[in-house]
Amino acid sequence: MFGSSRRMNAFVSTTLLCVGGCLLPSGVQAEPVDMNQADQSGSGFGFRRGETCSVVTARHVVERDGVEVSVADRSGGRVTAQRSYDNEAYDLALVTLPANSTLACTTRWPDSSWLRATKFDTRSVFEAVRHYANGREVIIRLTYAGGSPNTLTLAPADKVNVRASDSGSIVFFEGKPAGIVQKVDPATERVEVLRFDVIDQLVGSRFRSVDTKRKVALDGVFRGNQRVPNWTVYMRSWLEEGGHGSIVDVSDKEARCRIRGDVLTWQPVREPNPEYQQLQDQLKSCGVIKALAKLLCDNVRARLSKTPNFVSGYNVSVDVAMTAQNGQRHTKLSDSKYLTPGNVVDRERAEREVLQNSFGSAITTMFREGACD
Repeated sequence: MFGSSRRMNAFVSTTLLCVGGCLLPSGVQAEPVDMNQADQSGSGFGFRRGETCSVVTARHVVERDGVEVSVADRSGGRVTAQRSYDNEAYDLALVTLPANSTLACTTRWPDSSWLRATKFDTRSVFEAVRHYANGREVIIRLTYAGGSPNTLTLAPADKVNVRASDSGSIVFFEGKPAGIVQKVDPATERVEVLRFDVIDQLVGSRFRSVDTKRKVALDGVFRGNQRVPNWTVYMRSWLEEGGHGSIVDVSDKEARCRIRGDVLTWQPVREPNPEYQQLQDQLKSCGVIKALAKLLCDNVRARLSKTPNFVSGYNVSVDVAMTAQNGQRHTKLSDSKYLTPGNVVDRERAEREVLQNSFGSAITTMFREGACD
């Protein structure tokens, strides 16, 4: 997602949660760490699962394969660790600390399911927090300015804006983590934020414990009454790696319920890109004015030339059937839309994200309603 120019100007601050008075979800405590790998430096934030602590950070901070990472917390403790996960496309990485680490790491993984159901507009206000070594902090207010299925595009709400050194910092919406800062466009001051629900999809399963008490049997995912193997894998991954239950054989009498998923519709869609329309509107209002305004208008034209006219994706309807041990059968329908800029859709990623979101939403509700009890 980022080219060589991004690496040349690598952002060095990638603290994922903030200290002091920033708005944090209930139970979350700030435990940022500083990291060094060869000539790269940055920060991250550790989350614990059981006895394992993994630091979430930006990949460009720890992009060298096989090179050890020096990790230090704010108390001065320091350990040597290894990168355990990296995703260049999303500029995301995990660094797992050694088992004997003395660094503070007690924070559990936050819930980000609210993000998919939240509709943002230009009145939506986000906050990031910039921290200094002397304990001082600065609140940065940002407003919604567009985005994609994976990112939020934010604009400064006042004269205090995100800097390159704020890369990786958590951006909050109404006190909940909405994403991490990835890059800033110097010409427009627009801030690109990787959504936290996307981060959760990529690495969240590594921080959740499986509910081994809830044993479920999975019939599979079907389309037109034909079982689709890779779609079944997506559902199994959501259930087991996501910590929602352990999968047992369909003949296992300890299974609390049997689950079947059916994809009813998988419809390609192609819609006008609202970001393209916004840029066109900005260009119309430019006019011939002063040199600075002309520079901004030229920047809008440049962005417009690189912005696709349309977004493509899929509309999907799924049906979940859950049969309890007593034979009672429950069903629930769920609809989802996946959109991505341009005319080419990454089919594999679309299938995974749309199906996991659609089935996950329905199954979570059914579990909550006791359909598997």
